[in-house]
Amino acid sequence: MQLPGFLSRLTGQRWTLAAIGLVLFILWNSGRLHTPEAVAAVIFILSVAFILRPASASRRIVVSSDRQRPGAWPESPLVQLIDALPHPAVLIDRKLIVRHANEQATRILSVPRPGDPLAFRLRWPDLISALESCRKDGTPQRIEVKDNTPDERWFDVHVRPYRDNADGPMRFMLLVAEDKTEERRVEQMRVDFIANASHELRTPLAALTGFIETLMGAGRDDPEARHRFLALMRAQAGRMARLIDDLLSLNRIEMRAHVAPSGTVDLAGLVCETLALLEPLARADAVRFDVQVPETPVHVRGARDELIQVVTNLVDNAIKYGGPDKTVTISVQTPKRSDGGCYAELAVTDEGPGIAAEHLPRLTERFYRVDVGESRSRGGTGLGLAIVKHIALRHRSRLHIASAPGKGARFSLQLECRDCETGEIVRNVENQDVELSQN
Repeated sequence: MQLPGFLSRLTGQRWTLAAIGLVLFILWNSGRLHTPEAVAAVIFILSVAFILRPASASRRIVVSSDRQRPGAWPESPLVQLIDALPHPAVLIDRKLIVRHANEQATRILSVPRPGDPLAFRLRWPDLISALESCRKDGTPQRIEVKDNTPDERWFDVHVRPYRDNADGPMRFMLLVAEDKTEERRVEQMRVDFIANASHELRTPLAALTGFIETLMGAGRDDPEARHRFLALMRAQAGRMARLIDDLLSLNRIEMRAHVAPSGTVDLAGLVCETLALLEPLARADAVRFDVQVPETPVHVRGARDELIQVVTNLVDNAIKYGGPDKTVTISVQTPKRSDGGCYAELAVTDEGPGIAAEHLPRLTERFYRVDVGESRSRGGTGLGLAIVKHIALRHRSRLHIASAPGKGARFSLQLECRDCETGEIVRNVENQDVELSQN
């Protein structure tokens, strides 16, 4: 609704009205104006001038120190915009006092309450320098800040001046911090992965190069040396092939991680078939299998090839690190629950030396080994448990690792049972990562 024309003109002349009112008041006070009409006119003019003044002043941003009200300045589009930003945002005045902060800034950055200096909580020297530079010459600033808290976080911080209009003075500074922690961690993982993969490939390549040079030189006419070196070269080539296969397998699983498998697999039959293929490897290391599998089928939701890979990797690790003349126990159980449902648990237990507590959280990391020398001597790639963990996640399951020094190790995962006739899921298993415990 618009004001009539003469009121609009009066609104633009508030100081003129105030001056006229003051003159009339002086005349009346001096005794020159005694009529009631003159008194009423003076009161009217002064009232209009008083009412119109806050209407203009309300155009300015009003700073509120009430932290509990997210809409501290409901009439200000700037504040509404700050509250709507998905990143932490803080409005700061020229004295570096916090004037407004959105919910993300309060939760992620723990900025001080409005009315307090920003440096009360954010003691980042680079940030203070950027604010000082922006305050001095009004130029936008951008910095990268590392918050050295226990979990280490990285922020991409932008500082921009705020003016009421393009030619006006800078009244505030807007600080926006974008959390780059996850990107930095992913990038660091990528760098570490490339470095580890390059190192793992470089070792057999160096060995192959040395053997080839020997066979082309001093060992050219030595049949015994040639036979020995060719066997070593074959072993190193096999190690490279296994590493490449594991890398490709891990990549395929990660690409399909968001899609749960829809097939039905007989877990009991799959375990027996896989163990039959691993039996020669167990005999070579003098390891016995104790198979505890139901005679009836145990139908679970899963991808057959990936579950075979899980059994193969877990049993192969148990054979390698369990030690000779030991027993590896492979079990499939379907425990009942109070609600009448059930799930299938696949477990592989060895009688090896066990694993110290400090190694348990990192066992499923790529290329992580408790004993690097022993793992390489046994042909391990350092990717077996990482593959098992990602397959478990794709099956909406979890890998449970229980071990302690001198007590062996137990690796297990739970899978959703499925009624083979109806195809219905008997029980949903929580989607978690890796659960660790000590016996």
